[in-house]
Amino acid sequence: MSEYIYLVGSEEVMRAGHQMERAAHAMNHAVSQIADALVRHERFMTEWLDRLESVLTPETPEGGR
Repeated sequence: MSEYIYLVGSEEVMRAGHQMERAAHAMNHAVSQIADALVRHERFMTEWLDRLESVLTPETPEGGR
């Protein structure tokens, strides 16, 4: 026969644990979204700088210096 021990307030502790777990998932999701945005921004800036460099680089005529 097993005995059960009932702790007063254990439901609140369990509920708080679940809330903390949900908050941690939400924070992980937010961090993931920020990281994705930074990757997209880096890609955009790299492409933009490549285009700017191609505009600013003078083209030499064929056979010229």
